[in-house]
Amino acid sequence: MNEGAKHASCEVLLFLHVDTVLPKNALLHVREVLKQKGVVAGAFDLDFDTKKRSLKFIAKVASWRSRKTRLPYGDQAIFIKKEIFEKVGAYEDIALMEDLNLMQKLKKKSLKIKIINHKVITSPRRYEENGIFFNLLKNWVLLGLYFVGVNPDKLAKFYK
Repeated sequence: MNEGAKHASCEVLLFLHVDTVLPKNALLHVREVLKQKGVVAGAFDLDFDTKKRSLKFIAKVASWRSRKTRLPYGDQAIFIKKEIFEKVGAYEDIALMEDLNLMQKLKKKSLKIKIINHKVITSPRRYEENGIFFNLLKNWVLLGLYFVGVNPDKLAKFYK
């Protein structure tokens, strides 16, 4: 991601996971949000490519969580002004939680992060392969360990 950002010639970077689809007019929405006073970065609300109500609920909770904490995850298509990305030191060279780490760096500098009220659609593959409960539990444990200071490179071994 850092390598791509280094070669980008635009003013705004958008990091999109390969299994995630942007909503219609996504770039227009990004442009409008970044025109708002003080906003330097953001992401979209989350949805999964499924009709399962349990996963729809998880997506709603994830969107609510990211709005409240201003800590969106990479599967929400994070966007950021390139100059800000460079000023905060880009993505850390860590195996996991690099998206969260980037957002934390912005928050520590009191930079404004905005969640757009349009949904990206991402694959539910991990939830379907590993089971919804197991995947949720694993994610919560990994997040908890990250927040208490466990090295993300060690956490990555358990993520797969």
